[in-house]
Parts: sequence; structure tokens; C-alpha cells
Amino acid sequence: LGAKMSAAEIGQFLGLALTLLALVQAGRTIYQSFRERDAALVEWGKQVIDMMCDMEAVFSPFMCDQDRRKEAFLLSIRAGTLLDQGRLFFRNVSFRSQRHGFRVLILDQIVKSSYVVSKIAYCPDSDLLKATNDESRLKLWNCRREFVKILQSEMKYTLKRRKKNEIGESIDSNPSNWPTPDLRPWWRN
Repeated sequence: LGAKMSAAEIGQFLGLALTLLALVQAGRTIYQSFRERDAALVEWGKQVIDMMCDMEAVFSPFMCDQDRRKEAFLLSIRAGTLLDQGRLFFRNVSFRSQRHGFRVLILDQIVKSSYVVSKIAYCPDSDLLKATNDESRLKLWNCRREFVKILQSEMKYTLKRRKKNEIGESIDSNPSNWPTPDLRPWWRN
């Protein structure tokens, strides 16, 4: 800045500084609103994942048919609730020639999982009950896996980034094949 500034130059400088400050503040506000939406989306997503895990438990061999039907009925109601809550985040995709929109893929996973348990609740003689529990659990597991994948894609800009050297390893599903951990205290090494 020069040794002397006129009042007009000072006014212009202050105006520019205030404009930049306002732009920065607006950017922070927009970013904060995205973060708040993502926090709400994560909470909703956790509830959906919990529900889908409970749906898989319906096919446990330890449940009797009456308990299974009751739990399936309650979970199908819960799925409808979470589906409607999901519409607050994901509105239907509509085309100009169509009067009604189409549900988005992430919500389809909730509908699919609901259909699996609804068949047990409302149609006790359905083919689904004749299928093995493992087949039904696999269908539900796939819905949950697709749901998580789509949810992560939706939140890709706010998910924490990982480095390539942080990739997990293949884990043997039989814990007896894992190496025995060294249980000595750290000070005895």
C-alpha cells in the first residue's frame, strides 16, 4: 500500500475485504449444510443397516416359525418407515413424459429386503419359506451390501480418504487358523 491512501481507496479496499469475507462465510455455510445433511444421512443409513441385519436374523435356524412371522411383520413395517424417511434424502427420478417418478436404486434395496421378510409375515406358505434360510439370508445380505455401496457413493466427497497402503487383507473365516497373538505385556519384550 502506498504511503497515503485516499478515503475512496480505503473504502474500495474495505469493500473488497468485506466482499471476500462474505464469500468465505457463504462457502463455509454451504459446506456446513452439506455436513449436516451427511450426518442425517449417516444416521438414517445406520438404521437401515441395523434393520437389514435384523432381517437376516429372522432366517436364523434358532427361531420358531411363529416368532419368525411376528418379527418379519414388525420388520416389514420398519422397512416402510425407513423407506419413507429415505425419500426425504432421495426424491423420485421423473421424466417429463411420465406423471409419476421412479424410485432411486438405494431405496430399491430397502424394498427388496422388505419383500423377502414380508413373504414370511403375510404368506406363510410362500416359496420363500420352502427355500433354505441360507438362500434368503444371502438375498438380504446382498441388499445390505448394495445399500452400503450406494450410500458410500452418495457421500463420496465427505468420506475419509484412505491410502493404498491401508488396504485390508484377506481374512480366513476360521479363527482357529489365525496365528496365536503374543499376550506378553509390552514391558516384557
